[in-house]
Amino acid sequence: MLNYARFDFRLRRRALLGWSLVLSVIIALTVWSWGEEEELQRLYEELFKQFPEELMKLFGKGVPEVLGAEAFYVLNYFAWIYIVILGAYLAFVGAGAVVDDLLERTGPLNLSLPLSRRDLLLARFLSIAVLVLGLTVASLLATFLFAALMGVEELIGRNIVLLHLHAIPYLLLCVSVGMLLGTVLPPALAKPVSAGLVVLDYVMDTMSMGTALEPLGYLTASRYFPALEIATKGTVSALDLGVLSALVAIALFLAMLIYEGKDMPI
Repeated sequence: MLNYARFDFRLRRRALLGWSLVLSVIIALTVWSWGEEEELQRLYEELFKQFPEELMKLFGKGVPEVLGAEAFYVLNYFAWIYIVILGAYLAFVGAGAVVDDLLERTGPLNLSLPLSRRDLLLARFLSIAVLVLGLTVASLLATFLFAALMGVEELIGRNIVLLHLHAIPYLLLCVSVGMLLGTVLPPALAKPVSAGLVVLDYVMDTMSMGTALEPLGYLTASRYFPALEIATKGTVSALDLGVLSALVAIALFLAMLIYEGKDMPI
């Protein structure tokens, strides 16, 4: 199984390189935009004060008490790029790990390997998990590098590390939910629906904050990843991590269980 996981990861190295470059460019622009000029920072603070609260929640997973470098980092990079877009991509990839055998007619070849379907799916999950870890390291290193070059010391520290570490179970949940949907939805729909569900989950979470629909937010995965709070206060909830980790295990277990016993029209 591990040999197949290594082989599968080699097929994903181009995605790792491509995403690392994209994330690095966006991080560089974000850090450069904040810069060292106090005048510019005060201008940003005034602009954000004029933003509707709903927009602040949507783009920053909450409303920051003070617009510091960490809050600016979440608003301009981490919330939408890392949580939503990267999460949607990984859900898309997770669903593809199941349905691409059907869509690309490679099922007979892969299922002829000396691996059970369950082991095959687990091996693919492990290869995508390595991709997630690689992107985590790339994002952290790029953040520290550009923050050091541009003198934004607030982004070189414990809070940013905690933010990225907390993102790992969230991103793995996107993968495992994509795999689960890949086993229950028609192959042509599984990947776009998985990606769309991640976006819908985030919007439902942020738009329900502080409203009568607040309880619905606790049904979303992103509610258990309070990025703004982690970045600005450095507080990590063991309960949030536990919920995300449990959901990863449940979704992956169900995906393997269904995949093992499902008829494959190939």
